[in-house]
Amino acid sequence: MAYKNREQKKLADKLYQQAHSEQHREADRRYSATHREQRRLHDKGRSAERVEYVRQWRIVHPGARRKEYEKRRYGMTPGKREEMWIAQDKKCAICGKEIALYGRGAAFIDHNHETGQVRALLCPGCNTLVGYLESSRFPLALNYIEKWREADYE
Repeated sequence: MAYKNREQKKLADKLYQQAHSEQHREADRRYSATHREQRRLHDKGRSAERVEYVRQWRIVHPGARRKEYEKRRYGMTPGKREEMWIAQDKKCAICGKEIALYGRGAAFIDHNHETGQVRALLCPGCNTLVGYLESSRFPLALNYIEKWREADYE
């Protein structure tokens, strides 16, 4: 169908999408269910053998990717990370909660985003908090809380 202008085409496309959206979603679900493994391998551009090799390598070398990343990003060796962890009594530098060196819930390396200088090891919660505190939106959030705190007392 020929359209007189771009706006007519946009409107026709939108109406078609609204009328057929459930059919398209269902077709996508069916295709995904039957082709999940092929899509995953295609997306990564790897063969099934390569995927299995990498999976096994990661089991044998836990934490290796993190260690490489930390060396590149912060200039920290695994030994330096462990020294900091022991110096902090294996606890978060802010809240004092015990933290693991590696693995689930492991210590985050807190650093100054402008200079890159490493400060300490933090638990996931405190690391998130420090990220928010350093954000440019923090003063806005404080103003918002104060506004509602004053409204609660009125």
